[in-house]
Amino acid sequence: MSASVQVTIEGNEAEFECDQILTIGRSKANDVTLSDPKVSRNHAIVRRLGDGNYYVMDMGSANGTVVNNKRVLVPCALSNFDLIKIGNHQLTFRQENIAEEEPDDEDEFTHPTMFTVGGAIHHVTTLVTDIRGYTPMSEKLGADLLAQVLSRWCRAASEVVGNNGGVVDKFIGDAIMVRWIDDGQIDVSPVAAALRTAHHLNIEAGVIGTEFPDLPHTFKIGVGINTGQAVLGNVGGSNKDYTALGDSVNLAFRFEKASKELGKDVVLGPKSYEQLPAEVCEGHIVQIKVKGKDKPIDVCAFTYAQLADLLDKGL
Repeated sequence: MSASVQVTIEGNEAEFECDQILTIGRSKANDVTLSDPKVSRNHAIVRRLGDGNYYVMDMGSANGTVVNNKRVLVPCALSNFDLIKIGNHQLTFRQENIAEEEPDDEDEFTHPTMFTVGGAIHHVTTLVTDIRGYTPMSEKLGADLLAQVLSRWCRAASEVVGNNGGVVDKFIGDAIMVRWIDDGQIDVSPVAAALRTAHHLNIEAGVIGTEFPDLPHTFKIGVGINTGQAVLGNVGGSNKDYTALGDSVNLAFRFEKASKELGKDVVLGPKSYEQLPAEVCEGHIVQIKVKGKDKPIDVCAFTYAQLADLLDKGL
């Protein structure tokens, strides 16, 4: 499935293929160079995630990136024929072999009951991270500064995930969903990789707090991690929305929300913490009630300081 961006540059129609990443800006080092004073040197990128989803991310540009007349603050999923406005230029996103979209019938987080095309069941570890206090932060910051903060965070988070062998499945507002598939051919267990990812994401969050001293409160994140069976496939017959679906994925979102309620930073579900040495979890197991579940669930909860100590000891 191929994708491209079409744009008129100096009177000439041009088309640029989107591979894993397509950079756009005024600098000639970009894949798409726009000689326009309203375009920043490194303005935006189009990135492919989750084996097929394309997102446009503003790079903290001075004048912003607009998709279908709406300014991009968090990474924005692209659909066929979406219009991207950068400076005085209008770019058209094209993606071949896109099926007709199904009506949007998703719940708060994922699509637990939607039909998936070509789906296969895998053993998946899912990590979900969310910015703490995002709503009040977005209300107090101007759009320009908020875009810079979120662009910086999403770029850093994507790099951390890649360095730890994960795949950014999707961005959902200020939340990021990451997955690892245990196919028996990986050197590091997905749970260990997810914990290292959580640790490094926290470090990056601290760096962002230092780089943006005008934030109304400390830049912090919560993390939920869960392991279980999930269907990997295309949602609702659309070839563009390739994602992990299922109860185990939904629980990762619930565990992230529980991290704040527990006064912790990282919460792991039972199928995840069972892969850790028993002594690591001793004293960290608590029961929580989860929406949609009749019985309480045992989870393992850490602060970032506790997680860093465990990693220092060779976890």
